[in-house]
Amino acid sequence: MSPVILWTDALVFILLITIIAGSWAIRNDRQFVEQFQSVFRSRVGAGAAVVLMFYVIIGVLDSMHFRQVTVDAKGDRSLAPEVLSVLDYALLDLKESTEKSYSAPFARTLYVKETMEIEGAQVRAYPPLQKRARHLTDDDALLADIAGKTLAGLTIGVVIGLLLIYGLGMLNRHRFMHMFAASERIQWRSISLTILFISAVFSAIMYLSAYYHVLGTDKVGQDVLYLSLKSIRTGLVIGTLTTLIMLPIAILLGIMAGYYRSWTDDIIQYLYTTLNSIPGILLIAAAVLMLQVYMDNNPELFTTIEERSDAR
Repeated sequence: MSPVILWTDALVFILLITIIAGSWAIRNDRQFVEQFQSVFRSRVGAGAAVVLMFYVIIGVLDSMHFRQVTVDAKGDRSLAPEVLSVLDYALLDLKESTEKSYSAPFARTLYVKETMEIEGAQVRAYPPLQKRARHLTDDDALLADIAGKTLAGLTIGVVIGLLLIYGLGMLNRHRFMHMFAASERIQWRSISLTILFISAVFSAIMYLSAYYHVLGTDKVGQDVLYLSLKSIRTGLVIGTLTTLIMLPIAILLGIMAGYYRSWTDDIIQYLYTTLNSIPGILLIAAAVLMLQVYMDNNPELFTTIEERSDAR
């Protein structure tokens, strides 16, 4: 496989490296350590931190892209046109479980009736799904099957969660987690219960996803659960990177307006009031169209569909 670094991937990794390096540099700062610990002294804060970490892990896995090496009939090696992430590769079966159109969660058929030929007669019926729920032959067994597989998934998740909690406890015992080991008031019970809950629920959902479309499918038949997991990275990129990019610019303009005042302040106010008067969707559309023209004029800079969509 050949690694592929998209623009947003680079920003995500730069942000992670900056956070890790900054935390390591000020790890002996007592004030910083106390502020960091204050989050984990709260039950809600400790649980929310675990949930946020889960989202970050999913986002990072979805930010590690690569292209697979394919071999044709002649033995020639080449790169596959599709760019995959580590998350895509882990959920490859879910990604490729595309149906014809809409379907409801845990359904055995599509959502809309179609004209079908059954035993030589044309009838209007719900077409069966092609990639999921094929192991059932009777609707009456649906609930029992879902309950059994949910229980199996929960059991696996609980075991994984307990192993994670044990590993976390061992790290703290050996004082590898300096900031946690410095205080006895960390809400370890809240952290452990949140880890156990996330592990059990996520494991059950993923176990069921091998047999059903847990959240159904969309208009083009894509699994909604897969799309939901993919949207985590988009949310993290929009919610964090765009803020971090715009924050220095906003601070600089604010300082300039307050320090120089006079005509400098007037120009800056005119700039942001003019931008605020324009509907945001129009600014986004204009920016995308400008970038689209640039990509059309420089196709050699964007060799894959993923690179083009990432730039937009």
